[in-house]
Amino acid sequence: MNKKAHLFIVMLGFVLGGIALYLNSCRKTTPAEKTKVGVILPLTGILAEMGQYEKQAMELAFNDLQASGYMDIELIFEDGKGDSKAVVGAANKLIDVDQVRLLITSTTGASLATRSISERASVPLIAFCMGSDVAAESKSTIRYYIGIEEESQAIIKHLALLPKDTRVALLYASVAVWATAVKEIYQPFLSKHFNQLVVVEEYALQDKDFRPQLTRFKNDDVQVLVLLGYGFEYGPIFTQMSELRLRDKLQILGGWGFLYTHLSPEMVEGIHVAGPTYVIDRGQAGAEFEAAFTKKYARVPNFDAVFAYEVITKLPEILRL
Repeated sequence: MNKKAHLFIVMLGFVLGGIALYLNSCRKTTPAEKTKVGVILPLTGILAEMGQYEKQAMELAFNDLQASGYMDIELIFEDGKGDSKAVVGAANKLIDVDQVRLLITSTTGASLATRSISERASVPLIAFCMGSDVAAESKSTIRYYIGIEEESQAIIKHLALLPKDTRVALLYASVAVWATAVKEIYQPFLSKHFNQLVVVEEYALQDKDFRPQLTRFKNDDVQVLVLLGYGFEYGPIFTQMSELRLRDKLQILGGWGFLYTHLSPEMVEGIHVAGPTYVIDRGQAGAEFEAAFTKKYARVPNFDAVFAYEVITKLPEILRL
């Protein structure tokens, strides 16, 4: 693996070691019992593609564990559906009925919805989410994912190279993690660095018509657009950009959402994207994982799959089995 990824995994191991100590201090199982780990992923709904990649990678890692002789772990998957009520129901079921000893959640919303439930039951939580506040003031929750701060700083570093008279716009999905980043990270920097007024617009994930926001960008002669979203919703955004003859006039920057989008190569040509190092440098371990995943599922894994695989492979260490 590259040095950046290696450092991240070493730091993760230190934190996961703390969870292992916490788990052992409240161990309720006997050696004859399987240790149950509950996993809440968005397996259906708008974020299903993300959840399916994660689930497949976890199943691959679980099979590898069993092949290595670790037979005392049981993964129990629940569908969070990208909905907080469904997540809460899944978390309660996993804790109260299945009696899991560890929870894993995907997305910031699901992680925040699960945190208080896991703390009530003294069940540690590993959260795949960008929002750093999910682990704030929590002794039993850790975040294992790309931080919104890391992504934002990478984008801002590029913006800082632009002339101060550049006309910049922000378009983001109305999800808490991006709303917070826009308010606390992007807007303070942009208002200080650029002479021109920064145009800020948001959209709901279920929206299909983005012409009002795009028309404003066109009328304000926007030159650079920062687009922050999941990526699944980018299709109509770019189609309507082309309809308004705006696409060729914009330099576009974005985060990991562009690693999920299914836009044509022509549409993404020239876009600057901030993302995990794995995307551009697999390293030997990453290449081996990609080959195994592709062979089993007939598709190339994305960065979410890497995070998911890594956590499951470390379960024996986390659980001290």
